[in-house]
Amino acid sequence: MLLAETILLLRLVGREELRLEQEYGERFRAYAQRVPGFLPSLRARFEDESQLPQWREAIWEQAFQWGFVATLLAFAFTLSDPIGYAFAVATLSFVVLQKLAHPILSRLRRT
Repeated sequence: MLLAETILLLRLVGREELRLEQEYGERFRAYAQRVPGFLPSLRARFEDESQLPQWREAIWEQAFQWGFVATLLAFAFTLSDPIGYAFAVATLSFVVLQKLAHPILSRLRRT
């Protein structure tokens, strides 16, 4: 299953990169050379980039994916439905909180 998922992911990424290259041409090729494909970079990849990474915002935006992985791992290690459900409810609750808080945080950032 892991091999099949890896193949599926690589095909999807390849198709998307092809579309981006056709649409943006040289700009995308330059971007793709500087930015890692799958692993995040801990340092800036562009010489003219003066903005520091926004780690708090990045973690906030990816929290659902990490919660989903935590749910799968919790269930896989314990094989306990209640533990799996508890992680799933916590993850889904966080997503609801995130969606409700997004408009408020957007307004705060603008002011």
